[in-house]
Amino acid sequence: MDWIQWSGASFITNKPSFFNSWTIDKIPGTINGLNDKEVMTICIDKNDNIWMGTDGGGINVNKKGINAEFYSAKTGDVSSNSFLASLKDANDDLWFGSQQGIDIYRHHEKRFVHYAPMAQNAIITSLFEDENRNIWIGSNEGIEIYNLASHQKTHLNTNNSALPTNEIRAISEDINGNIWIGTLNKGVALYQPSSKEMLYLSKDTILCEGRINQIFRDSKNQMWVATNDGLFLFPTSQLDNFRIYDSKNGLASNLISSVQEDDEGNIWVSTHDGISCLLVNDNRFHNYDHTDGALFGTYMTNSTAKSSDGTIYFGSINGVCFFNPKDKEIKKEIPPVVFNEFMIHGKSMQGENNEVNLPVQRGEMELNHDQNIFSVGFNVMDKSLQGNIEYAYRMEGLSQSWINIGDMNVVTFRDIPYRNYDLQVKARYKNDPWKDSYTTLSIKVHPPLWQSWWAKTLYFLSFSLIIFFMIRSYKRRLKLRNALVLEKERAQKQLEMKEERLVFYSNITHELKTPLTLMLGPLEDLQNKADLQKEHQKKISLIHKSTIRLLSLISQILEFRKTETHNKKLYVVKEDLADKIREVVMKYRELNRNKHLSIEVKIETPQTVIYFDPEVITMVLDNLISNSLKFTQKGHITVTLHSVRANNLDHTEIEVSDSGCGISEEDLPHIFERYYNPRKKKNTPGFGIGLAFVKNLVELHEGKISVESKPNKGAIFRVRLMTQNAYPDANHIVNAVPDKTVHIKNKPIVLIVEDDHDMRGYIADALKGGYEVMIAGDGKTGLEAARESIPDLIISDIMMPIMDGIEFCQQIKNDLATSHIPVILLTAKDDIQDKTEGYSSGANSYITKPFNEALLRSRISNLLEERKKIAALFSSGKTIKRSQMQESLNQIDNEFLEKFTRLIESNLKNDKINTPEIAQELSMSYSSLYRKIKA
Repeated sequence: MDWIQWSGASFITNKPSFFNSWTIDKIPGTINGLNDKEVMTICIDKNDNIWMGTDGGGINVNKKGINAEFYSAKTGDVSSNSFLASLKDANDDLWFGSQQGIDIYRHHEKRFVHYAPMAQNAIITSLFEDENRNIWIGSNEGIEIYNLASHQKTHLNTNNSALPTNEIRAISEDINGNIWIGTLNKGVALYQPSSKEMLYLSKDTILCEGRINQIFRDSKNQMWVATNDGLFLFPTSQLDNFRIYDSKNGLASNLISSVQEDDEGNIWVSTHDGISCLLVNDNRFHNYDHTDGALFGTYMTNSTAKSSDGTIYFGSINGVCFFNPKDKEIKKEIPPVVFNEFMIHGKSMQGENNEVNLPVQRGEMELNHDQNIFSVGFNVMDKSLQGNIEYAYRMEGLSQSWINIGDMNVVTFRDIPYRNYDLQVKARYKNDPWKDSYTTLSIKVHPPLWQSWWAKTLYFLSFSLIIFFMIRSYKRRLKLRNALVLEKERAQKQLEMKEERLVFYSNITHELKTPLTLMLGPLEDLQNKADLQKEHQKKISLIHKSTIRLLSLISQILEFRKTETHNKKLYVVKEDLADKIREVVMKYRELNRNKHLSIEVKIETPQTVIYFDPEVITMVLDNLISNSLKFTQKGHITVTLHSVRANNLDHTEIEVSDSGCGISEEDLPHIFERYYNPRKKKNTPGFGIGLAFVKNLVELHEGKISVESKPNKGAIFRVRLMTQNAYPDANHIVNAVPDKTVHIKNKPIVLIVEDDHDMRGYIADALKGGYEVMIAGDGKTGLEAARESIPDLIISDIMMPIMDGIEFCQQIKNDLATSHIPVILLTAKDDIQDKTEGYSSGANSYITKPFNEALLRSRISNLLEERKKIAALFSSGKTIKRSQMQESLNQIDNEFLEKFTRLIESNLKNDKINTPEIAQELSMSYSSLYRKIKA
């Protein structure tokens, strides 16, 4: 195939290989080249001379490969130096359109004549002659029709016809005599001269606003439309039947400049990226660019022609490129693909340490486990084919699909598994069909040491040994378990016997309390007799003291038994712990008759009001102080109350210290054990249950006890309680709260809905000082109480029988009479989902158990204060924005206020309207309406 080009100031004729590149230069022995390299239009006369209209260089005429003639405004032959369209008519005359009109070359007269269009300032952009010898002249002012026989003129524009626009860029005629009109930005219009009807071919299609560069009718009477968005084919006269060719079909560029057909029926197009050929029989494209010898640069729109010998011409910004498709050489067979590079982590395998000789057509590569990131390069051994070949690869063992990578000749693999692979690569000319032949490179990625076959064998053997020893161990565990079961049964029998003994002792002790109590009465009567002799009085007093001590010991044994069997319950009250300590210490001060021993109390903590069980604290202090009294003959016993911060929590600590004989290091770890008496060697009376009893009581009180002592320097016992512990699981001692209370003026009403009696009493006691408290045992009872009394605030538990707290809150918030009441939900559930469910039901606050009394009172105070501020804002008479009002109220209250406002406004002139009638209109009772409006 021959490629020949004219450009700039030089003309070159060369016959390179079809795919070889070439340069533009002067050729010795020729005359000057083109006057201007931008060839806008091409026309061929009957002698196959090439007439080229340029942009600034006039008209250049090439005869037999030589630029023989030049016509321009400077020579006076034509009216312009820039021409945009050309045409050879039926008389063999040549028409050239420009901004100055049309210059017609009379073939027989061998001179130019000027044709002035009907529209002034018309820029001629397209010329076409139909079968009736009409010359269709397209311009920026519409279309002018000139008949060669009658010399009649007709002008069509948007004012006198249905043309979509006056900007005309291309004109052609189909087999049915219809004129196809391409516009600048309104697509294609179809004009029927017989009926003068105009159809819009581009309506509701991609052509609707497309730019038309050329319309071409081929030898099969098919219409081809070149646009900036691809090549459109209309194979029949049906306007809605068309096909689009673009880059998805293999075109190098979607911007199609010109269209031409060769003698074999193939369609050639010039684009902004070279020249492409549509092989009609194969329905695929071959693309050519400057590397194949085609001109480099943009090709001009509607700038093409074909000579009688089949040579095709395309104009561009760099001259004219023309060729004869008949001379196109048959593509030679592509050489096989060879592998020419292997990169591991970016380091090439080529060099001294190569494991394979490159290039290869078939080879093998063995890689270690840490070399599974690599790149493979390949190519065909013909540099002239570079840029025209595209590749595809398949990695067998990784994927069975071929992957097209275009003209890339390197493929990279990352972190591929350890196994054997076959990398297969094949090549083809661009847009040619793929062939079955390919080149293979075998790649073996060895596994790491711990995944090799012998390592797996070792794993199997190890696993088998593990299973063996597991079975063996299981059998041993079965034997041991049976032995443990027997031992457990033996220990259980011993424990049952021990429990029976403890029950027996407890029963006897309990039975002894009755006669001892009966003995105390007569003894006290005898002591009070005035006539009793002093000798008898001393004996009776001694008997009385011993009886009291014996009764105390029996009571202590019974309490110890309760703590051992977990039957003792905690009854807490929120009081001043310092007062209780002073009370206990005062008792021992009064009983103390030892002048050498002082008993003191120190209060060092500012916060002494906490929750505690007075009985438990009293028994703990009694045992610790009495224990110190036993072992302290002189000196002091000090009871101290102070605060301690540990583990980010505040603790209240009771410390009992003495200056007695102390505890030895060997006895210190055992003093809290049952029946252990560390001071038996000193003949001190006791049964060894006092400190064990104290430890049980402290743990029951959810506290901790510790001891610190040195021989002959005294002992210090410390009991530590959490300051903020509200003991929610314990029994709370509160004043009795009636089910319904009388409303006290100026005190807010708080309704407590709680199924637990102790918790109800605890909350009621916490609020009784500043609020009027109502209580209910379940949601249903609470709902009735709320509707009847309309409280200022509701505190409700969530988990309740009959009706739970969520449903109760929803009922409150959906009832017009109670929707304004703030609701606080109490529950032990504290995850996000439970809190979301609580707030979704309409709750105003959510407090988890256990809770602090101060926190509860603070939440209640804040909610009531917020309601007061809203009420004050409404009653102040100030103008309130509607958005502020809606934000401060819920949906039901907003709807109620809107309805109430409309009712008042509609009855402003009605002097008979009163409150009962308004309540009836709102479907509410008089009292409910009053409480609702007030709230």
